[in-house]
Amino acid sequence: MNSEPCFFEIRPQAHLLLKWQLLALVLLVIVSSGCGNKLPYSIVPVHGSVTYEDGSKIPADILMIAFEPTDFESGEGMVPPAGQTEVDIGNGAFHSVSSYRANDGLAVGRHRVLVAAFRGGKNGRRIPIPAVPLHYSQVSTTPIEVEITEANQELEIKVARP
Repeated sequence: MNSEPCFFEIRPQAHLLLKWQLLALVLLVIVSSGCGNKLPYSIVPVHGSVTYEDGSKIPADILMIAFEPTDFESGEGMVPPAGQTEVDIGNGAFHSVSSYRANDGLAVGRHRVLVAAFRGGKNGRRIPIPAVPLHYSQVSTTPIEVEITEANQELEIKVARP
């Protein structure tokens, strides 16, 4: 066995110093990167319901609603992400729209609203059904727009029967 110290050998006190330096570096990176939302627009939670115009529930296994932002100018060339959520088929309600992060809500401003109905298929596949007219599922043809102005805003989305 060779008793000469290895070039990469770290003495015990140097090892402790290295641990503290590494910890300080990690903390510096965390603090400098921040944990806050640095988006050039506000995202707020929203909730609401999706029904036919007469208030009756839409018959589907799965009902999806999406919100596509329109007319946004952040000054930084960024457009807010679209939001989406699944609607509770039992009562037509939705509670947690996800845009930038899970369940964060929607960007304040105008959005086109998309609605699509599905039945459950094999292996979790979603099969589109005509419970909602097709034009509600396309950004260019949906007639529904909403204006998000405040946190916890309630949205009442009404669609025509097919």
